[in-house]
Amino acid sequence: MAAITNMNKVFLGGNLAADAEWRDVGDGGVLNFRLINNTMKQKDDPGDTHVNGFDVAVWNNYGKALKDLLGKGSSVTVEGRITQRTYEDKNGQTQYRYGVTADKIEIGNSRSPSNGNGSSSQSEAPAEPEQDPFAEGEESPFEESAAQA
Repeated sequence: MAAITNMNKVFLGGNLAADAEWRDVGDGGVLNFRLINNTMKQKDDPGDTHVNGFDVAVWNNYGKALKDLLGKGSSVTVEGRITQRTYEDKNGQTQYRYGVTADKIEIGNSRSPSNGNGSSSQSEAPAEPEQDPFAEGEESPFEESAAQA
């Protein structure tokens, strides 16, 4: 069996920690949000959990289409890839910042009105190909988060 190489795929599910934020970048833009979920620390103690936080970027028209649907507490599943940014902090130390660039998002509940039977609608759409998030002259979608860290 041949080994799988150069794979970068991630699936995450959770809730938005705050409202998603749209930012114009170059000819397009990026929608940023923080996804949080819980992981059990021990199998035998479901009350013993660890909260994880992931910075997610959704580029261009796909992000723009989602910006009014994603608010604090929205339940989403994200399919995408891990991206890394390297920068120097104010002390000259090299720092690494990791985030997720979304290729597809499924919304479990959102700010949109319910579908009439008391439950929220689900939507799913593939993302359009985006520009290279770390291309020359482009800002990182995780820049603001890094400055706060």
